[in-house]
Order: sequence, then structure tokens, then C-alpha cells
Amino acid sequence: MKFSISTLAKNLLQENKGYEYLLTTIIYVPIAKMSLGIIKRKETGLQLIEEMILKLINIDYNTVPDISNILGLDEEIIGFVLGNLSVKDLVNILSGSAILSIKGREAINQLKNITNESDVLDDVYLNLLTGHILEDKPDKLAYRYSKIDNVLQHEVYPNIELIKDSISDIKNLFLYKQQAENIYNKGFVNNELISIESINDISIAYLPIKVHIYKSINGDEIDIIPIKSDKKYYAEISDRMYNQILDKNKLKYIFKNRCKDELTLNLNCTELLELNKTKLQDLLCKYVIASTDEKILIENEIESLYYKPRSLLDNEYESIVNILCNSSSRIDLSTTNLNDIIYNDFIIQKLSATAKQNKTVNIYFSPYNNYSNLIKKRSKSIPDLKKINFVKKDDININKIVFNKQNIIYEFTNELLVLGRKYVTKKKYYLNAKYNFNQTLL
Repeated sequence: MKFSISTLAKNLLQENKGYEYLLTTIIYVPIAKMSLGIIKRKETGLQLIEEMILKLINIDYNTVPDISNILGLDEEIIGFVLGNLSVKDLVNILSGSAILSIKGREAINQLKNITNESDVLDDVYLNLLTGHILEDKPDKLAYRYSKIDNVLQHEVYPNIELIKDSISDIKNLFLYKQQAENIYNKGFVNNELISIESINDISIAYLPIKVHIYKSINGDEIDIIPIKSDKKYYAEISDRMYNQILDKNKLKYIFKNRCKDELTLNLNCTELLELNKTKLQDLLCKYVIASTDEKILIENEIESLYYKPRSLLDNEYESIVNILCNSSSRIDLSTTNLNDIIYNDFIIQKLSATAKQNKTVNIYFSPYNNYSNLIKKRSKSIPDLKKINFVKKDDININKIVFNKQNIIYEFTNELLVLGRKYVTKKKYYLNAKYNFNQTLL
């Protein structure tokens, strides 16, 4: 069963001193995607004939015959060009003579024509938590979310007053887009955004931010740390997110107002399990900074230790389940709470995808009222869920997944008080530990 040591090392969480790891989750920040009606100042270069005619008018050759004689062009052509210059407000025609307007004099000096015109600025993104305009389109923008509780609540709403107050940011965005177009088209356009007139279209999207959640070891404080690639988005929303957790019950499937039943064990032999976990963790830390030759030796040690009885590393559960699902032809999951499994997006989607590959997937669960309706409802969003075998069993008192009747992952939980009044479930996973019904791991 192959696994990527480099990926394992990459996912290794750095120590957060004074805190213990609880879980990793994704929060969703609501984003308004808009197109704006704008007025822009547009600069266009003068055509050669326009430039010559304006210069002649400036030195008092201002009739069609005069200009025609000097340039050697038909009067009809001169008349047509003068008409265009008049439309552009560069000249005024009075009694058959052309007179430069103020704008026409500026055009001679700058050799370009400046006009104000309406346009549409597409793909403007507004953070509905902070009211800030995003500098550019986020790399990962979702239009669906997995849990409504993980979607942070709007604190601002897009309206023309809010958008006009952000004109400085929108001007920067306008210039950025213009520079990108100039590079792409190998040209040079120098327009300027003058004003914002309207909001034309609005759609709501969601910015997913992956975070690790920790609890202080000696208190009930929490610490939330985003993954490296999401830090730039997280900094400005952190305070608002904490407030919503406390006051509006956001992330309430994580931060609950009351504790659930715990599933804990009296473990007699956890020393070996924790020791093997620590050994693996130390090897991965060495691997990151090792030379090429040293990595080969460390890889051998990691491979010999990986499937031995041990506690799973922090944030390792999903990666090892992926590895074992991909390499197994049969998976048996036992759960004391079917609802928790059905609405665990990662595990139920992974098992459904595995069952779709014509592998045997069984879920054994303690008796649950209306379980068939629960499965039917969830299968609307995950059709392959129907390929899993659901089996009621009366004697389930532990959560575990068995892969090919060989590798086993056990899951235990306990509830911790945080933030003075909330509870959070801390899950602990053990790989290939021997379990007996006296609640000991051997």
C-alpha cells in the first residue's frame, strides 16, 4: 500500500506551543460577484489626417477649400473628416469656417483625443463580511458549500453607496485589469475610471478558507490558524469570525452549546501507540531538512513504522483513509451514530466513491429511527451512497473502519469546554491497535 512520504511530511502540522490540536475544517466567507456600470475617461490617438487638419485650423486655414488645397485632398473627404471632428467636440463649425474648441486645442498639444464614455467593469468581488473589494479574483471560489453552519453570515450588503465609498479600491482594480489587457494585447490603452453609476449584476459565491483549530492546554481559549495559502484572506476576517462563533452560533457543529455523549476508553497501553506516533513525527521532521542520501534511509524507517500500531498524527486521518480505501477491495465501517457518518462529507463521499468502483463497502450501525429516510435524503446529493450496504447491529459500542480485514482505524471522542460556554469534540484515532471489550488497547 503505497503512500507519499513527501505529502505526509508536507501535511505535518507545526507545533503550536501551549495548544493542542482539535480538528481541521473549512469555513466559507460570502463574496458578492458584481459587474458595475462605470464612466471612464478614454484616450485615443489622433489619426494623421485629423492631426494635420487641426494644426491647419490652428493657423487660420479653417475652410474646406483652404484645407483641401493645402493637403491636395478632395473637399468631400475634408468635409467628412471635419464632420467627425465636430462630433468629437474638437472643432466648432460656424458660417462655413472651422474653429478649434478648448478640447481641440488640448488634442493638438497631446496628439490624442480624450472622451468620457460608459462601460461595464466585470468581475468585481466584494467581501460581504468586511465590505472590502478584493484585489483580484480568488484562486478558489465556490458556488456551493458543504455545511450551512460553516458559512459566515453577511455583515454588509452590496449597494451603490457602499460601492462608491470603495472607488479608490475599484480604481486600482480597473488599472490592474487594464494593465493585464495591455500585456495580453501587446498594446497601450490609458483609460481612467471617473465614476461608478450602477450595479448591474450580483451573484453570491463563497471563499473557502481551510483552518486548523486548537485549544489551549491550560485553559478554554481557542486558536484558529489558516493553512499557508489562505492566510492573506483570513487576517481581516478573524475577529468577525470569532464574534459569529460566540454570538451567532456559526460553526455550531464544531462549537456546540452542550456536549454530546463521549466515547472514551480506559487505555492501558497507550505508551507504545504514542511512542510510535512520536517516532514517526520525528522522522518526518528530519525528512523535511535531510539531504537526498539521508532521505533514502529515513524513508525506509518511515515505511517500516507507518502501519504499526500507533496514534495517528494530527490532521492525518483523511490522508490515511484515502490511502487505505484506494488499496482495499473491502471496507467495513462500524458506528455508534449513523447520523455523524452520513453527514461527515469526507468519509461518506470517499466510501461512496469506493463503492462505485465495485468494491464492497459495509456500514454497520446501532439501531436508528428513520434511518432509511436519512439515507434516502443524503443520497439525493450523493447518488453513489446507494451502492453502500447499510446493516443494523445491536452490539456496536465502538467506531472503527476495517480495510480488507487487515488494517483498522479506531475513533474515540471526548468533549472539551472552550470559550467559557461552548463544547468541542476532540477525536483521537488509533491505527491497528488491538482492542478488547474490557476497553483496553493492547
